[in-house]
Amino acid sequence: MRKAYRRMKRKRTKEGVLQQVQFRNRLQKMFSYGKAAEFFKYIRKVPEMYYTMMIEVVWGKERILEVYLNEAEMGKGVFGIEAAAKAHFNKTAKTLTDVEAAKIISTLPNPKVYTIEPMHRWVRFRHRGILRQMQNIKGDPDIQKLMGIAVRPAIKKKTR
Repeated sequence: MRKAYRRMKRKRTKEGVLQQVQFRNRLQKMFSYGKAAEFFKYIRKVPEMYYTMMIEVVWGKERILEVYLNEAEMGKGVFGIEAAAKAHFNKTAKTLTDVEAAKIISTLPNPKVYTIEPMHRWVRFRHRGILRQMQNIKGDPDIQKLMGIAVRPAIKKKTR
């Protein structure tokens, strides 16, 4: 046994390298399947959760959304919602219609592939769902406050 170990140490044989590769592959499989993988997945998520919570506490959701919309790539070489509005529709972001805004937002999973001009089938499909969601939340007071619309107080019904 010692002789074989010394021989392997002195000169690396193909068998030795293959054994190392096989051992590494076994370890990878062991930690990428089953309960061990679940455990390590959660260990990896702990720092992400910490930083996410800290950013949310320091900035707040409105600021996070604002920074994301101003920094996200929304096309080839187009960064931010204002640049996307100018590039695709020759308008400012404030003057975009709901349909145009939904088309820009629907490119976000991968703006280099999901293009507005020519319209990719994913954008055509997804912008309809985004429009539906926009219609559903239009009456929400928090959304109206973000958009700068005067919020009407809720009317209380009289109970007898």
